[in-house]
Amino acid sequence: MVKLAFIESAKRKAKKAKKKNGGTQTLVQAGSGLQIRRRPRQQFGMPTANTTVPRVRLDPGGLRYAKLLSDPCSGPLVNGPQPGLGGGIVTRFESETTIFSGALAAGGYLYWLPNQAAYTVSTTLTPAIASAGSAPTPSAGSGFLVSNAASYRCLSACMQIYWAGTELNRQGFVGMGYSTGGQYTEVIPTLNGGEGQSISVDQVRASQFHVERMPNGMVEIKWKPSQRDMEWTSRRNGTANSLQAEVDSMTAISLSVDNLSAEASNPGVRVRFVAVYEWIPGPTSVGGNQGLVTTTGGPPSTYNSINEVLQYLERTGRWFLKTAWDNREHLAEFAGAVGALTMM
Repeated sequence: MVKLAFIESAKRKAKKAKKKNGGTQTLVQAGSGLQIRRRPRQQFGMPTANTTVPRVRLDPGGLRYAKLLSDPCSGPLVNGPQPGLGGGIVTRFESETTIFSGALAAGGYLYWLPNQAAYTVSTTLTPAIASAGSAPTPSAGSGFLVSNAASYRCLSACMQIYWAGTELNRQGFVGMGYSTGGQYTEVIPTLNGGEGQSISVDQVRASQFHVERMPNGMVEIKWKPSQRDMEWTSRRNGTANSLQAEVDSMTAISLSVDNLSAEASNPGVRVRFVAVYEWIPGPTSVGGNQGLVTTTGGPPSTYNSINEVLQYLERTGRWFLKTAWDNREHLAEFAGAVGALTMM
C-alpha cells in the first residue's frame, strides 16, 4: 500500500511538472523506487527558457573601439571598423552652448548629426506649436575639420545636458532619443539645403525613448552609429558634402525640453557635445602643408563590424544612456565606499 501510494504521488508530481515546464515526463522503475526522467524540450522542436543567446566575439581592436564608443569623453583613441586597410588620425573634440534661455523660451528641440558636425535648434513658447529648425550650427570639431580634413568620419559621440541655473530655480523636462539624418535635414531651412518643415516639441517627444525632470546633475546620451556613419564624409566649402540619401542613413541624436518659465531670468539649458573623429588631412590643410602622413597600409585596427560591436555592448545593458537616477546610484556607491574607508 505504501509503495502504491508513492507511485501515485510520483505520477501526480510528474503531471504537475509537465504542465509547468511544457516538457514530457517519463516514469522509470529503478530498483525499489520510482524515478522521473524528463526528456528535453529540444527533442520536440521547442525552445527552452534558458537558451543561451550567441555571444559576439570581438578581437582586441574591437574591444578597444567598444570602450571608445561607450565612453566618448575618456575612452581610448583608436581607429574604428573599416572595410579597407587605410586609416586616419583620431582626435577628440568638445564644445558647449546654452539654449532655450531668456524670455519667450519655454523650451524647444534640437537635432545633432555627429557625422555632419552640426546641429539645428528651434525655440518655442509652447510644446504644441510647430516651428522649423535653425540653419546648421557647427558643433565640436567642425571648424577644425573644415580647415584641415579632406575626409572624415565620426567614431564616437555623446551629448550631455545640464541645468544652467541653480537648484532653487531648476525646472522643466528633458527628452532624449535617436533619429535619422533625414529628420535633421527635414527641419533645416531650404536656403541651407533642408526642407524647412515645421514640427512641434510634442512631435519630437513622441519619438523619444527617455523623458525625465530637468536633472540636478547631468543626463547623457551616447551616439549609436549606423553602417553609413562608418564610411568617409568629405568636406567642401565649409560644409559636409554628402548626398541626401547618405545623410538619411546616418544616426542623429534628438533633444526636447519643455515647461521652462519663459521669463527674462530663465537661464536655459547647457548642452555639451563630445565627438571623436577619424580624419585624413587635405593637401592644403595644416597637416598637408607640414607633411603629416596617415596610415595607408597594414591590417585594420579591428575586423569586427559596427553591428558586432553594438551587439556586444547591448549585452552589457543600458550603456548608451546616463540619467539622473544613475547619478544618484553612483553617489550612493561613492558614499558607501567612503564610509567603508573611514571604518578601516
